[in-house]
Amino acid sequence: MQSLSNPVLPCTVLPEVRTLVPLEDVSLASLRICYLDPFKSLQERRGYLSSGYYFHCDCQRCRQEEVGREEGEEHTLARELGEAFMQRQLKPREEEKAVREVVRVLGEGDMLSLRATKLLFNHFLERGEVGRAVEWGEQCWACYSHHTALNPSAYVQTLLKLAQALSSLGTDYVQVVQV
Repeated sequence: MQSLSNPVLPCTVLPEVRTLVPLEDVSLASLRICYLDPFKSLQERRGYLSSGYYFHCDCQRCRQEEVGREEGEEHTLARELGEAFMQRQLKPREEEKAVREVVRVLGEGDMLSLRATKLLFNHFLERGEVGRAVEWGEQCWACYSHHTALNPSAYVQTLLKLAQALSSLGTDYVQVVQV
């Protein structure tokens, strides 16, 4: 058994399993700390870190999102559309179409897809439009599957909301959990 005085790092947290893995030869340059809400856009996160902590973040996620911005005009337009939606700059009748386009172009693994689908999911829940909420909740859940380690409590809260919505429609929510 490893001594607890050795550095340890929690690995991916599953609902019923937590493990610790000893770290050997860890470069301090590779360690990262999250100083802010991880659901903010790249521009918001970097702006906050620059003005509050005086550094330019170059973590793996920020680099990947930056590369995503360089993938071409279609990706750039989808990002702009997604950010316009997140800032509530679109007309209500344009919102769902915009989020569908964001997910189609950027993919479920992109953080903007997760943020936008989650916002629509919660929006329709608040308005009592459970059927539409479920549609977006299922899409949000698919996006979350790429980001479970990022914020496990938000992941679980979304699952619970989706299960409640599905249950209120008389639908079996077990299929969503077993994805």
